[in-house]
Amino acid sequence: MSRYLALLFLCVFVPKGSCLKCNQCSGLPYNCIDQEQECFVNQTSCVSQSFTIVENGTVTEKTFKGCSQGLVCNETMYVDRGIRKTYMSSSCCLTDNCNTGTYYSTVPVAALNCLACIGNNQSCTLPNMTSIRCAGVQDRCMTITSLFVNGSSSNSVVKACGTGNLCDRRLEYNTGKGRLYTDITCCGKTNCNNNSIAVSVNETLNGLQCYACNETGKGECTNKITKVQCTGNMTSCMDIQGET
Repeated sequence: MSRYLALLFLCVFVPKGSCLKCNQCSGLPYNCIDQEQECFVNQTSCVSQSFTIVENGTVTEKTFKGCSQGLVCNETMYVDRGIRKTYMSSSCCLTDNCNTGTYYSTVPVAALNCLACIGNNQSCTLPNMTSIRCAGVQDRCMTITSLFVNGSSSNSVVKACGTGNLCDRRLEYNTGKGRLYTDITCCGKTNCNNNSIAVSVNETLNGLQCYACNETGKGECTNKITKVQCTGNMTSCMDIQGET
């Protein structure tokens, strides 16, 4: 039996009213008007999710409630992009209309200091670095070292507070106009990120070929797409979109 038919039969034979019901709303945490929503059969949780965004000294709060498959439950996230900081909290429950009341994002206090610097391997050394107090769920001191290769090479270093989900990563990209190699290391003690990383490069062709472009708002990914030969650990073709 196909998956579609199985879901169809399941929906037909589930007695009316037996699916979970949750409060649904979208708006400000203190003015989010709940309305009852009947969930689909695969939505087994009621979720409340709130965001606090701090940008240029202005605080914006948003709350969402509704049915959920339970994929984002009881989590706290903190993203710091310099002038824009985002705090997110989510909470799930399992009974009808259990996601009641006002729900705000929580901001736990970190008890860690890390060295901070933006520069390169030569400039990000003591005494040029400062010690900063970490915030939110930032529980790691991080060193992010990148090497850009395009004929010549140049390195950049960022040292700061961060979270453990990015630790010990190796990222490699080829946009056609150059290759970027990035190593991310973490540690969990005060000011422990006083390290210098030499980023290794493997430029052996691995047989993979991908389309490449780097969109800067000038249509590069519309009519200037090129093909590149992948090297080393670049074993996948990627399509990345985002904001800066």
